[in-house]
Amino acid sequence: RIAIARALLKNAPILILDE
Repeated sequence: RIAIARALLKNAPILILDE
C-alpha cells in the first residue's frame, strides 16, 4: 500500500502538468 501511495505522489506533478 505504501508503494502505491508513493507512486501516486510521484505521479501527482505529472498529472498536474497533463491538466
